[in-house]
Amino acid sequence: MAVVVRKRAVAQSQIREQIPLVGIKDGSNRVFTLPEKAIHTPGTGPVVKVYFDTRRLQTNEMSVEESAGIGTGFDTIRVTAFAPKAISSLFADYVAA
Repeated sequence: MAVVVRKRAVAQSQIREQIPLVGIKDGSNRVFTLPEKAIHTPGTGPVVKVYFDTRRLQTNEMSVEESAGIGTGFDTIRVTAFAPKAISSLFADYVAA
């Protein structure tokens, strides 16, 4: 039996670009949040893209998580490769849930 995966259409009004992440940039904090829930389905749909200054972070440098449990929307970004400092720019492109 074949499994059919249907992609959900994304409305232009759901697209967010260059949205600053919320959190303290002090050289030790690695957990930040999006100002709203996002859709994050790697390989099958929209993906949260995180940028440090002008460089896009790779999947081995960060993770995208749901803080309130499965199916609630992705809103937490955990930077695993380093801890951003106060002078750093940290923002995301995503599709709002």
